[in-house]
Amino acid sequence: MPLIEQNNLATGEMSVRHVFIRDLMIDCIIGVHDSEHHATQRLRINLDMYIPEEKTSVHELRDVVCYDDVIRKITRLVTEKRFRLLETVGDKIAELCLNDVRIARIRVMLEKLDVYKNASSVGIEIWRARAVTPPAPHSVREHGSLLTA
Repeated sequence: MPLIEQNNLATGEMSVRHVFIRDLMIDCIIGVHDSEHHATQRLRINLDMYIPEEKTSVHELRDVVCYDDVIRKITRLVTEKRFRLLETVGDKIAELCLNDVRIARIRVMLEKLDVYKNASSVGIEIWRARAVTPPAPHSVREHGSLLTA
């Protein structure tokens, strides 16, 4: 799968698949205050993953970023560890998702829902992008690996 920089920039053609997860609710232990170290809190997670792709039809699950897999991995990550900061959780989620070489950019939004009586949520939003490097001469990038043409 070509990376963004390999799309036809002369004509401006680019195809991007947007895979998203909305309002994933997970109970987890997170926070810096003593009161937060012993009880779970509700965390709402929203993700936007951007996958550059060729303009071809995709009809096989193995060829796409599977949101079911992403949800299972995030749930395991967030529930099996204790975190102090939302920023750390956001970084770990972004890193986990960007381990899939097909994902070029990700937006992670995290909200703690039950912190304040007079606010529905507090949280953070982060954006991460894969570093873009020009391909080596006479080579093609496919599925994250460099193949000699």
